[in-house]
Amino acid sequence: MSAREPELETGPEEKPREAVPAETPLQFVRSRPGVEGSIMHIGLHTAQLILVAETGEWIRYVFPTVEDAKDACERLKIEGHDGFPDHLRQRMGKYKRSPEDWKEAPYPERQRGTSV
Repeated sequence: MSAREPELETGPEEKPREAVPAETPLQFVRSRPGVEGSIMHIGLHTAQLILVAETGEWIRYVFPTVEDAKDACERLKIEGHDGFPDHLRQRMGKYKRSPEDWKEAPYPERQRGTSV
């Protein structure tokens, strides 16, 4: 595991800008059924892993390399896809967040302890 790679049990090293509890990849996978991952290269050297639950709820994590993101999927025991397959796009498109959730964190991928 790289020194900059987010921990699966403890979450990313970088703290959120606001005091919103961070959800680790392991917590997300354990608390939602049918989670799959979408892995994409971003930036010069980094990769993102978007975890998508059956409900369409999702959360994004940044890893130092694509290989680190793939390794995270293996350790989480979930299917990791290169890119975004249509069935994950459709899941995410159907997901509707509650008004309470919008008030708490308008952009959850930026508020829940990710490196975004």
